Amino acid sequence: KGEFLLVIRHAVENKELKVVLSETATFQDAKETISKRTGRDDILKRGRLVQKRGGTYSSYRDQDQVGALREVLVLGADLSVEGENDEPEQQDEAPPPVHPYSQQPSQQQGPPPTQRQEPPPPAPRPAPPPPPTLTLEQARRMQADLKAGFSGDAFQ
Repeated sequence: KGEFLLVIRHAVENKELKVVLSETATFQDAKETISKRTGRDDILKRGRLVQKRGGTYSSYRDQDQVGALREVLVLGADLSVEGENDEPEQQDEAPPPVHPYSQQPSQQQGPPPTQRQEPPPPAPRPAPPPPPTLTLEQARRMQADLKAGFSGDAFQ
């Protein structure tokens, strides 16, 4: 009755760890339990228990109680348990997600999914019409017409 299961997920890697904590456990207690479980102290030295809000991570303070949380993210620490070979387990799991902007080539075999194919390039546009030609005589007549039109009283 006085204990609960806390799921710890690495915020970047595809790793997860479950620990049992007391109802009154703090985040520091959770870190110590993770350290004992993994056989490493990197969680105590540089690891952070965090939550993701929007696109940023915010750390939980060590002295705060875990309370009603049942899942937290971790940054800066390895969640692998020393001595455990998790090779077979990882074969059954889905591969970690690939960021859409990563430069890594796709490792899928066969053609890419149809919904990801780029649309065909647009048809070439026809060449623009050539600029109009104006002879010297046409330009002088236009100038005379404009001078006469703008010399009226309305434009003075």
